[in-house]
Amino acid sequence: MTSLQSLAVGLIGAGRMGAFHAETLARRLPGVRLAAIADAAPGTAQALAARLDCPKAYTEIGDLLTDPEIEAVVIVTPAHTHAALDDVRGEVLGSNCMLTMGDLRRTHLTAYGPAGASAECVTHDQDLRHAAYVAELAEFTDSVRDKRTPSVTGEDARAALGIALAAIGSIATGRAVRVGDVRESPATVVPAAR
Repeated sequence: MTSLQSLAVGLIGAGRMGAFHAETLARRLPGVRLAAIADAAPGTAQALAARLDCPKAYTEIGDLLTDPEIEAVVIVTPAHTHAALDDVRGEVLGSNCMLTMGDLRRTHLTAYGPAGASAECVTHDQDLRHAAYVAELAEFTDSVRDKRTPSVTGEDARAALGIALAAIGSIATGRAVRVGDVRESPATVVPAAR
């Protein structure tokens, strides 16, 4: 890729979040080209690719991963797989509020504050965090293009996850939970045994 060419990005997962990220890659990021979409559900990648004028659509994820044109890959797990894993993601907002997202069996979003859990709603996190998701993809594609480490790394994400898990554990147990005392489990978040 020369500096005048756009970065060819492939996207895996054409569900709700995948479609959101695909549109961002195709229409909102200068110097980025959505070059291929893959989704295991027959017809899903093809329909999204047609809507976004993306030239390639795959049902086999391996086909996208071995496509020599693809320079970067964005992986977006479909929402139904989060529900199957009982995935609950947490985001801490200041010291007085926390949001949990992803448990699609009950709700998309629950807010927790000093008085406990408040209104559950069905607002999707991409609606609430639109600018953040666009900035995240821009930083990712810029770091690939510039051949540099992204400003936020996997270690940073792990640290943020630890804080969110401690907050969830604190809410679940009604006591303070230290970040270093938390362990992960796919179905639950529990303080680690000491």
